[in-house]
Amino acid sequence: MTVELGTQMIRGMEHWAQFLMEQVESSMIQPGESMWDDDLHSAYLLWMERHRFKHPDTSTVFMKNVKRVFKSMEQTRGRKLVWCGKGGQTITQRKNKLTFGDVKTELKKFCSDGV
Repeated sequence: MTVELGTQMIRGMEHWAQFLMEQVESSMIQPGESMWDDDLHSAYLLWMERHRFKHPDTSTVFMKNVKRVFKSMEQTRGRKLVWCGKGGQTITQRKNKLTFGDVKTELKKFCSDGV
């Protein structure tokens, strides 16, 4: 990837890249922090809606792009408590938990040389 393409991605040509950059800059994604993959994708969908962008990536495509950027990210399978809405009960679902490495360095490297 050229520097020009990286710059275009930052300007919004690739919305997922712009979203990730904003999340890192606002410290929503931090080194050593963990979050559920569906929570990250839900935040991306909300961000897309708020910016009135159309055609957000599916969860699968979005997570592939996240893995391309954050190569040191660890993904582990875990159980997440979710509210099911029936009588206020919570249930557990098997989900992927993401733990991030040096996000600022990895994002900068991805945008500069597209590794």
